[in-house]
Amino acid sequence: MYDPLIAKRKQYVTVTAMHYINGFTCPQILETEDGAFLIEHVKKVQKLSGKDGTGADERFLIILMDKEKYLYREGQRWFIIKEKDDYKIFGSSYGN
Repeated sequence: MYDPLIAKRKQYVTVTAMHYINGFTCPQILETEDGAFLIEHVKKVQKLSGKDGTGADERFLIILMDKEKYLYREGQRWFIIKEKDDYKIFGSSYGN
């Protein structure tokens, strides 16, 4: 199910990740237009069926600057969903 509101808030990002022999991918660094941020911890990984409206294959619950944030993987592309309180993570220029 395609959700135009979610599609409007998607921000594609660059992710540096470790790829393990067993096929698991673990994101390490997230880069946005505001800079590069170390992913402190990956708390949870979910395979998505496409019914959540994002179009993503996987969703990672990460800890970024002591805040929980969802990071999505769509094929070889990564994105986050912009939220109102993201300025607390990315700085005052984010999400305006």
